Amino acid sequence: MIGKISKGQSFSGVLRYLENKVSQGVGTRIGSNMYGKSEKQLSNEFEIVASQRPNLGKPVFHASLNLAPGEKLSDKQFMGMAHKYMNEMGFSENQFLVYRHFDREHDHIHIVANRVNMAGKTVTDKNDFRKTEAILRSFEQEYGLKKVENSHESKAKQLSKGQVEYYRRTGDVPAKTQIAAIIDDSLQKQPSLPKFIDDLQKNGVNVVFHGNTQKTFGIS
Repeated sequence: MIGKISKGQSFSGVLRYLENKVSQGVGTRIGSNMYGKSEKQLSNEFEIVASQRPNLGKPVFHASLNLAPGEKLSDKQFMGMAHKYMNEMGFSENQFLVYRHFDREHDHIHIVANRVNMAGKTVTDKNDFRKTEAILRSFEQEYGLKKVENSHESKAKQLSKGQVEYYRRTGDVPAKTQIAAIIDDSLQKQPSLPKFIDDLQKNGVNVVFHGNTQKTFGIS
């Protein structure tokens, strides 16, 4: 499975897109915990709750969960997946809608949710991409779907042409790959910055800060 996430300002904009698919016969709304029926009613309902956090620039949470071409799930299975996804992402007390679309060669659903819940609290978007990947890996196992590598696993395997040639010629793992592995291993522990630097230095990686006496602009 592949998941895509975006945050936005306008509920009416994303609802217009999703409801147009329904009107065109290539989509259907398969689940909701809201009272409204029309695009305008649903948008107003979302906005009333979101108004509790007027300074939140992007109250719209939009996720698509995509199967591999040829894979199929029932509406009931997709809704079970949507409920579990929303709960694990922290949206258990939030308004949401679920749409199923048939306009692509792969079966998929769209989830639209309010980042402001009924109590006026905002769902954090910290690490939401990593959370989504972990949830999708569990769905692949639960529903017997094709497994997709997490983005950090895929990136770790990507070598430049020069690195590949160096590896073939010397048999040594390129320094860039070794450093990436050391960094990834340390980040899995969610260390503080001093601990992160200490981990790297213990593994032979030097950390250099770039900036001035007032501000740090980057780390290499």
